[in-house]
Amino acid sequence: MTAKSVLQVIALAWAALFFVVPAHAKTSADTTNVTPEFVCRVKDAIRFRSPAWPDWYCLRVTHAVERAATTTGQRPDVLMSIAVVESDLRSGVEHWYSVDGFPRPGACGDLGIMGIRCCLDDDWLCGNGLVKGWKYPAVMRLENNIMLGAKILAAKPKLNDYNGGKGYAEKVYAVAGALAGVRVKIGPGKGAKRIRKLVDQILHALGFERTT
Repeated sequence: MTAKSVLQVIALAWAALFFVVPAHAKTSADTTNVTPEFVCRVKDAIRFRSPAWPDWYCLRVTHAVERAATTTGQRPDVLMSIAVVESDLRSGVEHWYSVDGFPRPGACGDLGIMGIRCCLDDDWLCGNGLVKGWKYPAVMRLENNIMLGAKILAAKPKLNDYNGGKGYAEKVYAVAGALAGVRVKIGPGKGAKRIRKLVDQILHALGFERTT
């Protein structure tokens, strides 16, 4: 068997394992070691034009992921992958669906590194789901945001339900595969081109493959 064939078999096995095992299950497949150095390298790979995160911030992200994973039973690699898919690891991002793009009563927004949805009520508090009663700046705080993402994922029967979009799980698992050094094939669809680019960047930065 050639080296190329071996890699193909590994990739197929990895993809099959991801799609059979629920995202919330603790399994031996969770082999990606999320460390501060790892977080820094992934962030630098996908956002190389922005200033590098200092070591202490990568440590903060790592601790937040570990705590959220331990508390909710989620896989750290899946939480990291969701953060990549949702925000390109931009912890301070906020996208409001309003006329002027700013928060206001009645507007909904996707907030923070995990893209947590908040719909503001008349008192400027989130009025939906697990964030009901929260002030939106608190939702955006890194530790809160990652924990909320993990809790939302734990409450969903399928990974696709995290974002509510068809093919969402495929995107997350493609990124998770890249974090582990495996290229998982992703089909056509909305946002697929962006995910393929992210996968290329991650694999290249981690020394597994060269970008093409």
